[in-house]
Amino acid sequence: MQHKNKTILMLFLLCCLPGVAEVRIPSAILNYQSGPEYYLIVVEKSSQTLAVYSNYHPEPLETFTVTTGRIPGRKKAEGDMKTPEGVYIFQRILSGDELPKSDDYGEKAFTMNFPNPIDRLKGVGGSGIWLHGAFAPDKTDFPNNTRGCVVLHNDDLKKLAKYLYLNQTPIVIYDRISWETPGSLQRRRELFLEAITSWKTGWEQKNLDQYIGAYHPSFTSQSMNLAAFRQFKARLNKAYEFIKVFISNIRLFSHEDSYLAVFDQMYISDQNHFSSRKMQYWLKADDNLRIVAENTANLPGVNEVEVSAGNFVSIDHFRRNYLRSLREKTQILQPVRVVLNDLLVTPESIRLVVNLEPGRTGFKAIPVALFRADDRSIFRSIEGVDLNGGTPRDFNSGTALKSGDNNLIVQTDSQYQLRSITVFIIDGQNEVRQILTHIVAQ
Repeated sequence: MQHKNKTILMLFLLCCLPGVAEVRIPSAILNYQSGPEYYLIVVEKSSQTLAVYSNYHPEPLETFTVTTGRIPGRKKAEGDMKTPEGVYIFQRILSGDELPKSDDYGEKAFTMNFPNPIDRLKGVGGSGIWLHGAFAPDKTDFPNNTRGCVVLHNDDLKKLAKYLYLNQTPIVIYDRISWETPGSLQRRRELFLEAITSWKTGWEQKNLDQYIGAYHPSFTSQSMNLAAFRQFKARLNKAYEFIKVFISNIRLFSHEDSYLAVFDQMYISDQNHFSSRKMQYWLKADDNLRIVAENTANLPGVNEVEVSAGNFVSIDHFRRNYLRSLREKTQILQPVRVVLNDLLVTPESIRLVVNLEPGRTGFKAIPVALFRADDRSIFRSIEGVDLNGGTPRDFNSGTALKSGDNNLIVQTDSQYQLRSITVFIIDGQNEVRQILTHIVAQ
């Protein structure tokens, strides 16, 4: 009995030690400790609180008192005086004469995309659900004091506004916050990413069953139902020789059975390319995730694409090599991984140690050094390379590279000071595959 009591006491003490209890995170934050850092707003109606979270902090950055709909429960229809529950995005900022005179909206209001696509699918309706301020100093002293909006004092809204980015920052509204452990969030995040990857792969491989299978039967796009959307995509698949989709900056959120993915997308085909930000609402039913709705906003055009971590190539170069790989029925070549490991400068020469990833063959390197003396500049390279300014006139020559470390030597001149060294990596077709530049500190 004495041994048993000691064991119970030990367990009690362990449970009370700081850091022993497992961290709990709002279930909306699927990207916890993952991806780019972002903010999201979490509202709990039962406690009338609003909290600002970062996906890299388990505790809220700031917490405010709010007041929500006069009638408890989840909003179903226009005029029911209830506040909705789900994942929403801020769309516009209204102030001054843009604000209705029918109520106290304070200095400004942030509109939300209520009803969102999941709401509409479930028959939830209504309008004018916003996050806004209030001039009345006692507005938030009374809980459940709105017609459905989330309201906080003007001074608090000013503090909150720095976290709010239109069409990016989500607001997740609960009756009571659903909490999860980091491990549970990671498992759900991985399942969601698997669904997104399957959708993307089906698109790229022109596998209509896989691609269209990722969409909910109710999905529509530009007045096309799912059957018409499939026919539209089938026509595009015939028109394009290839389709590649690169996804980055992924942010994932959830609320009960609804999921939201926001990411940047680079689309490249043999005929065109464009960069956009995509927002997809997914619904989970019978352990399957399906896209209910998606919208796309154009991003500024770019001329290069990151084909692997830290490796960028021009879109024209990527398209040319991808088409060649398709026509020759070979695998597309991934960018060669080359690292400048060492740089030794003496009065007579510069020695570079360049490392080529294992298993790679058929590559060569051309180093070009820039020297300065007062206002004079000169470029030098290895023997046999003719330079036009700081660029080789052609890429037919160069030092053949083997897997592992390679030594490159460039002659120098003691009258000049080395300012930079650039290494052009050339493939078997005498095309530039990668450019490394090292700036030498003065």
